[in-house]
Amino acid sequence: MDRPRLVLASSSPRRLALMRSWGLHGFDVVPPGISEDIGERDPRKLVKRLSVLKAKAAARKAGGPAVIVAADLVVSFRGKILGKPEDAADARRTLAMLSGRTNRTHTGVTVLDTGSGRSRTACVSCSVRIAHLSPGEIARYVATGEPLDKAGSYAIKGTVHARGVRTLCVRGSRSAIIGLPKRETMRFLRGFGIRPRAGPRRRRP
Repeated sequence: MDRPRLVLASSSPRRLALMRSWGLHGFDVVPPGISEDIGERDPRKLVKRLSVLKAKAAARKAGGPAVIVAADLVVSFRGKILGKPEDAADARRTLAMLSGRTNRTHTGVTVLDTGSGRSRTACVSCSVRIAHLSPGEIARYVATGEPLDKAGSYAIKGTVHARGVRTLCVRGSRSAIIGLPKRETMRFLRGFGIRPRAGPRRRRP
């Protein structure tokens, strides 16, 4: 039996790199292109709903049977949801607010089998305590441009394609903090007949 076609409903290079690092190769990338302003104030409900909407949007674009992986990530701090910053000034304000404090990341993931219409959805929440950042450190980090497409205006150091901010403590799934929780995603994929496989062999020089 042929393996189902696999589609990542995201243009995020971090999610793309994560899936490849898990042994998932040969998948298609179909950005969902949806509005993320849906008026939900509960961060866990928000990311789950958005991951479902992204999966359905990518399914409509993909054409033909496929297994779709979609995810969404937000940061919450003191009851406020922090999405991507509006601009560099907003990113600087957000980082100054989070500096030396603990925030929560919430990552929703949906895996949708378009052939059967079945889907699985989960949310993984983690705690991240950011080290104290000086105004100069914040300005230099924002100048790299990296915070401008990140929820909460930051990526943690050591993540895929990330310069990252210094953290004092990370509790939870690092892959979820990057944008796609490994354990939940791989469990859902196995349920739809998709397992990791070895990538192409490299030729010896």
